[in-house]
Amino acid sequence: MRLFPKDIASKIILLFIAVVIAFTVRFIHQQNSYSPIDEYAHMDYIEKLTEGRLPRLSDQVSEELFLDVKNNPGRSLNGNITTREELGIGNYSYEAIHPPIYYLTLLPVDLLLKKLEIPIFQRVKILRLCSYLIFVLGVFLLIPFFRSLSYLFNNIPDWYAYLGVLFCLLIATNHRYGLGNNMMAPMAINTTAILLMKYWNIPSLKNALLFLFASCLSIFVAIGNVFILPVLFLAFAFRFWKSFSFKIFFSSALLVSLFAILFWQWKLTTIPDATINANFQMILEMYIPAGLVDYATFLRLFSEDAFRLAFLSEKLDITIVLVILCAVSMIVGVLFINTIWKNYRWAFCFACTLLIFFLTTFLLNRYIARIHWMALRHYLAFLPVFYVAISFGILFITNKFFKKG
Repeated sequence: MRLFPKDIASKIILLFIAVVIAFTVRFIHQQNSYSPIDEYAHMDYIEKLTEGRLPRLSDQVSEELFLDVKNNPGRSLNGNITTREELGIGNYSYEAIHPPIYYLTLLPVDLLLKKLEIPIFQRVKILRLCSYLIFVLGVFLLIPFFRSLSYLFNNIPDWYAYLGVLFCLLIATNHRYGLGNNMMAPMAINTTAILLMKYWNIPSLKNALLFLFASCLSIFVAIGNVFILPVLFLAFAFRFWKSFSFKIFFSSALLVSLFAILFWQWKLTTIPDATINANFQMILEMYIPAGLVDYATFLRLFSEDAFRLAFLSEKLDITIVLVILCAVSMIVGVLFINTIWKNYRWAFCFACTLLIFFLTTFLLNRYIARIHWMALRHYLAFLPVFYVAISFGILFITNKFFKKG
């Protein structure tokens, strides 16, 4: 991937990207308490892997982690505690419900730090930076993705991809500075999307299997990726149908079946103690029931979590700016729908994906308990979709009225 662009606009945006990364790294480094977003359990997942086993939800967090929380109430989420029971659900490795790829990626770093006898909270701080690096690398994959789109449709300038990277990095932090497997979701989905473009261009067996391999692997990064994968699979199926091949069909079915067996085996290996799991789920359902808030409130809480630039200031919320830009994109879409259908057909795929996001979150919030669905961290794979929704008007107007020549 060519990182340094040729045009001046992209170079300026890349400079802003570097500044945002620097400020975010500083922000993450300055956080001297455990993240309120499940960081005990995320760190304990890695700790369990250092013992050579996968965690189960009913496992207690490691002794080293418990003692660090107990002996350092200033960085604890629970204040002064003396027993594990006072940690509540934080005493359990409940992030064991997530697949292991993200945690395995951080495992070598944690093993090295443990060998160097680095205390656990210092390991957490270093692993946070590694996690953010994974996110940054995943977001930078937007550049080859938009370039591949431009190769197929010839209407996406380089600066648009760099602006997308900047947008994603701006809203990456808020309270998501801590460990969390969702930080790897953009890398998994953007890689899958790039491979989809390769298959779309050349529908070969190799490209089909690479796309399906990345798709399946992305579920082992974050199960929440299943919310966006159907869109990619529909595009894949459409292209496959136009160049049908029994060889690709049976090879693809075999690959997906192997991943399904692997997923089933992972779930069998991590079945928790039934009694502890039942009590845990009862507590979660009590505090996070289905339909906890109406959908309008859901969207307000989601925007507050998503679009507050906490790495600069907790009070800096850019929601209204993004809403205005999104409205401009919608107006452009209505006024120039024929031109967009002819020259920017890819934008309709993003629009459909955004509608799927709204439908999915409506159903999740209304019917599925035990998860804080209004948190952006569950939907980091949708960041490019949000970006196109708020920026397409800018792209279209720029191309239509300011295009060279």
